[in-house]
Amino acid sequence: MYESILFEASDAIATITLNRPEKLNAYTVQMGEEVVDAFRRVRDDANLRAVILAGAGRAFCAGVDLDALRAPARRTSCASSRWSSSRIRSPSSPRSTAPPSESGSR
Repeated sequence: MYESILFEASDAIATITLNRPEKLNAYTVQMGEEVVDAFRRVRDDANLRAVILAGAGRAFCAGVDLDALRAPARRTSCASSRWSSSRIRSPSSPRSTAPPSESGSR
């Protein structure tokens, strides 16, 4: 059912496992959509009372997968439009160091 997560339910406990260990479970848009769907399944199942969120392999999650952000966009939902490489600021991006004006507005 899912490509980048695992979902198991047993004894009133759901386990959602980020399953991209070769990438240290780096988060992608697809993974986000799958996690949201899995949490909706838990919400809609009255028999499930708790959720364990885990990561496969040696890392829980390395953060967002920047390689996936640079790849051609897969625009299948509104969640996809929230993630784009143009919204990621690199550490060397210039930042304003000007103090706020005395009127309190910037």
